[in-house]
Amino acid sequence: PKAGRPRRGRLTIRFKMTAVILVAVLVPLVVVGVLARVEQRSLVTRDTTAQLEALASVQKARLQGYADRGFDTLALASGQDQLSSSLDAFVRTGLGAHQRFLNEILSDFALTSRGVGCIMAVAPDGTVVGSSDPALLGRDLSEQNYVQRGLTAANTGTIGRDQEGNRVGIFAGPIPFKGRIVGVLVLKFDLQPLEELVRDFTGLGETGETVVAARRQGGVLFLFPRRFEREAPPILTEGEAKEVALPMVAALAGEEAMFSDTNDYRGERVIAAARFLPSLGWGLVVKMDRSEAFASSNRFTRFTGLIAAVVVPLVLLIAALMARGITRRVIELARVAAAV
Repeated sequence: PKAGRPRRGRLTIRFKMTAVILVAVLVPLVVVGVLARVEQRSLVTRDTTAQLEALASVQKARLQGYADRGFDTLALASGQDQLSSSLDAFVRTGLGAHQRFLNEILSDFALTSRGVGCIMAVAPDGTVVGSSDPALLGRDLSEQNYVQRGLTAANTGTIGRDQEGNRVGIFAGPIPFKGRIVGVLVLKFDLQPLEELVRDFTGLGETGETVVAARRQGGVLFLFPRRFEREAPPILTEGEAKEVALPMVAALAGEEAMFSDTNDYRGERVIAAARFLPSLGWGLVVKMDRSEAFASSNRFTRFTGLIAAVVVPLVLLIAALMARGITRRVIELARVAAAV
């Protein structure tokens, strides 16, 4: 038993020395690695946030340009004296000659105005009395909200359908004549060019996209198919939208905010920037999957783990060898001291 004590003592000293060396070497490495990962993820978050906010501002400006062009076209058309006088004359007299002239004016304007698919003159009672599309004459639009609002002020944001079933943006506003309102002018704009702008994924990688929606029937209506869908989804209820499109709910409430971690319609965690367009009443969201945004950070983590898998065994071996050498010297010094 006494013969085994020196060896156990040497092992105890060696173990302690190994532990001290490992702590002195590995703890700083671990701390530096953790801090580096945290800082890198923070940088990625800031960069991605800045990128999405910049893209959201660009897309908002594009949509606002669409709204401005629609209002300018509406003002130009409704301000034509021949149009307003012809409408007033037909409403008062009912003569076909006035209606034919009105239709010619509207048809010429539709042909020469970029993006206008159809233009209608609506009497104060809501009846379509003039149109670039003769098939629409006589239709009753009195229940349409845009016509009701159009008697007092220009408005937009309404999404309708054309004769082929394609979605169109509707602008409506009053037609003044000699100090009074003689009807409502309704413009239907083709939304295809706008969809092409929205579906421009430049700077959004493999998973990013721009989503546009409006409030309809107490829910959320997405105006265009989203990147990973073939068709635009049906109207979502408020509860459904909060589960799969929380940033859009916020945008439609007038909030312009960043969402660093939320779910989208595919169940993916995303980073999203929300914007609101008051003139249209539309919400705009630009988003990207977190997995793509943090891909570089995850590669760094895997690379760090690979290095650790190589370095740690080497550190253990070096620590053991150093501890063995130090222990041998300590024991030799102890023997010399004991002999003295």
